Amino acid sequence: RAAAETINVGVYFHVIASGRSLSQGYLPRSSINTQLSVLNRGFAKAKIKFWLKDVTYTINAGWANSNGDPGLQERQKKLRRGDYRALNIFVIPGLTSGGRCTFPGQFSDANLLFDRCEVGTLAFPGAGAGKLGRVTIHEVGHWFGLLHTFDGGCDGVGPKKGDLVEDTPAHKHEGRIARCPKGKTLDSCPKAPGKDPVHNYMSYFEEGCWNEREGFTKGQVRRMR
Repeated sequence: RAAAETINVGVYFHVIASGRSLSQGYLPRSSINTQLSVLNRGFAKAKIKFWLKDVTYTINAGWANSNGDPGLQERQKKLRRGDYRALNIFVIPGLTSGGRCTFPGQFSDANLLFDRCEVGTLAFPGAGAGKLGRVTIHEVGHWFGLLHTFDGGCDGVGPKKGDLVEDTPAHKHEGRIARCPKGKTLDSCPKAPGKDPVHNYMSYFEEGCWNEREGFTKGQVRRMR
């Protein structure tokens, strides 16, 4: 795509719940609207704009209380909408505040059944205490082809290594989501150029570290487009 061209993406949100209360995963429309605004702010630097196509609500305790795998084929057949360009986000309580997305190129227009993003209900603004909605930015980054910034560890430098993006500094990460190092600069790979990208959406630092100014590098934007 031309760098100046805005990419418009229609979004279907599919709320999966075990009942009709927030504690059962029944996310209010206000949280959906706020999440869409967070997505648009996060991807503005990449000139990617999201607009709401529809919101569906499904009461199914088996689907809601799972990690998204049980009943996957049935769920996708029933709910997934649109063509290859459509973003389908399934909101699942069983994923708590985490998520996952498929990568581009895995599916053709004729076989889109499993093309999807799945995000935990508690990752949405207004659902989880103090949640900012940036986990969804991270997961949708995967849907656009981005890998984790720490892929490849200290050897992950260069366009064909690590996260396949040349301008994301190599760094190491192990285990759980890392806390935001307030007032500190981290350099887990001192022999590689750059410092740990704590503000990058595709890192594994907590979402409060991430910001719109440093959320995506120029190389990540090129890869998404």
